Amino acid sequence: MLFYYIIQFSTDFLKLFARRNYYNTFLSHSNSKNNRVLFWMLSIASSFILFSFSNLFSGIRTFPRSILFILLNFIVNLLLSFFYEAKKGPQRLLVVLSLQAINITSEIMMGCLLYSIIPSLAEEKSIIQDTYVTLCSSILSYLLITIISASWKVKMSVISLKHLFLMCITPIASMAIPLLLPYGIIVLPENAPKLTIISVIVLTLNILNHFLLQDIITQMNLESTVLHQKNQLVYQAEKYSQLSNAYKETRRVIHEVKRYNSFITSCVQKKEYDRIVDFINESNKELEERFVKINTGNLVIDTFITNYNTIASEKGIQFESIIKIDKDMIPVNDYDLCIILGNLLDNSFNESDSFFNIAKSYNEFHILAKILTTDSFFVIHVSNILSKTAKKEQTNNNLDHGFGIMNIKSIVQKYDGLYYQNTTEDSYETTISIPIIFTNTSSKGCTNPRISTPRLWKTMKIKGIDRITRNSD
Repeated sequence: MLFYYIIQFSTDFLKLFARRNYYNTFLSHSNSKNNRVLFWMLSIASSFILFSFSNLFSGIRTFPRSILFILLNFIVNLLLSFFYEAKKGPQRLLVVLSLQAINITSEIMMGCLLYSIIPSLAEEKSIIQDTYVTLCSSILSYLLITIISASWKVKMSVISLKHLFLMCITPIASMAIPLLLPYGIIVLPENAPKLTIISVIVLTLNILNHFLLQDIITQMNLESTVLHQKNQLVYQAEKYSQLSNAYKETRRVIHEVKRYNSFITSCVQKKEYDRIVDFINESNKELEERFVKINTGNLVIDTFITNYNTIASEKGIQFESIIKIDKDMIPVNDYDLCIILGNLLDNSFNESDSFFNIAKSYNEFHILAKILTTDSFFVIHVSNILSKTAKKEQTNNNLDHGFGIMNIKSIVQKYDGLYYQNTTEDSYETTISIPIIFTNTSSKGCTNPRISTPRLWKTMKIKGIDRITRNSD
């Protein structure tokens, strides 16, 4: 009898681990060590209570008993879920209900399977039968939870399909062991010690396998993060280098203007007026080529739009920019604005090269950049034609690849903004909207707008942003 109790309690521990894995996937867990310890203490205590309740009424097969046991499990799962944070109101309840549904479904599925394979099992009402069914259903429940959690992580690009497959191998193999053993051997009392050892080893292997894979995944994510940070630093250095060069170029222009003034003064003094006209025509052309063509007062916007406009002119790309901003209303610092604007424009110009490889011309490629400030929002909208290559990449990667998009989303989230991406048959557009909120309502003209945390603005529909960008025409 003791050996069967050990198996049942081991399966309960597997359920505890599966529940924690499920909550870690779909709820935000606390990093506090005290919370983790308390979570496990209460989990084990509640498991012991449910274990005692189950064995106390193991010989009773009534509907009220099943309902009561389900209700107790739901209460325990719900209470333990409060060690985690839910992003939305119904999220916690949905997670707990779905976990309960998985456990119930596992028991029903495994019960039907075992009773169809071993008809005599349905006639027994013993601890051996309960232990056998509980062991198999617990492993199935763990397998289902692993598949659901891992599939969600694959969707969120946290793990790969290879890791999902590796996570499922051990539970599947573990479930096959009790199913392949003849039931006549399992029910023999003299085999109880060996079966207990086998069951405990199998259940332990599932947990160890999960921990091992999690360590591998964590290591891979850390390596990816390090690479991401290195690329980000290189990219930021390049963009700041552009700003520095633009500033140096502006200083050169000032120096040139002083030289031009000196020459004109000299000509006036010598009364050589004809030379002045020719010189002004030449110098105007030179200044037009070298001076920043966009002059909004924001160095980042002026520099990037001017640089990319020059690149577009050299390649023959149709590049249209619509800028209607109040430089004092921009809520993003220059450092972050470099990353956002640089990445968005880089993506569009990189796509122009893919278009050129197919069309052998830039004539049909059009890039539109809109940068606007309203009373409430700072909006950046960039759109371009999609080439066949991009359409293929969109199908495979959902156009959400590379570090650029990750950097943009991270910065937008930092400012409590909204990132919107839309793809049609022949175009690809990205719109970023960041709220402009002043700490002092009377300081609308303040040069340093600050972002606070109210989220009421997020109820604004995407169509509202689209209306803002389209009306700018």
